[in-house]
Amino acid sequence: MALLSRLLAGPRSEEKELLDGPLPDRRALLGNLRDLAWVNRWAGGTAVVTWALDRLLASSTRRSFRVLDVGTGGADIPVALAEWGRRRGLALSVDAIDLRPEVVELAQSEAASEPAVSVRCGDALALDAPDGAYDFVISSLALHHLSPSEAVAFLSRAHRAASHALIVNDLRRSRTAWLGTRLIANAVFSSTEAKFDGPLSVLRAYTPEEVGALAARAGLPCVEVHRRPPFRLCLIARKRGQATGTEIASVPTGVSCRQTR
Repeated sequence: MALLSRLLAGPRSEEKELLDGPLPDRRALLGNLRDLAWVNRWAGGTAVVTWALDRLLASSTRRSFRVLDVGTGGADIPVALAEWGRRRGLALSVDAIDLRPEVVELAQSEAASEPAVSVRCGDALALDAPDGAYDFVISSLALHHLSPSEAVAFLSRAHRAASHALIVNDLRRSRTAWLGTRLIANAVFSSTEAKFDGPLSVLRAYTPEEVGALAARAGLPCVEVHRRPPFRLCLIARKRGQATGTEIASVPTGVSCRQTR
């Protein structure tokens, strides 16, 4: 099964995305970020995070939570989370960080009408949040930008910053996902950079089994790795409680790799 999974996924690419290099002019960058926001809204990105929070908050009686969003991009997911929380009677205060000042400037503009969201510069690999400073730390479409060693360092530090759980939402590498993303990028995206980076992001992404192994190296307890439609994965690393679900893969001892439909 593990061999078949590797064959279907193909090797992970180390080619850099355009978004990781010199950024285009402001207008082009805004187009890129809005294409990514479209993906999050209509191709499962935001839904993955709200699905994970629903699982984690199912038995909670608290009504307010602090959230840190790492690698926020255009801050569309923090804004969506604040709105989602209000519809459920929850007050979510979201601090959103991104490494690139040009991205942060645009994200601040995009999130200006949402008082529950604050956007600032911050480095995923050098988080300055004290241990347990946030109830939840989330990250969307950021993990695949990191090398395995960087990913391990990030997972360890981000998990320490959360008092309840770390949620990592990213693409799931497979040949089918690459083809689907390429078709969507060419048909829907307006940004030249997003058309290039979209399919490459899939090739740079990790498989659920690889994410489970990274979580083991980072020493994360109570880990679940879920496949989510259409081409997403979701890592939930709790500080307490037990994972639930249906086992889908063999991963290192102490890590549960699970799937829900």
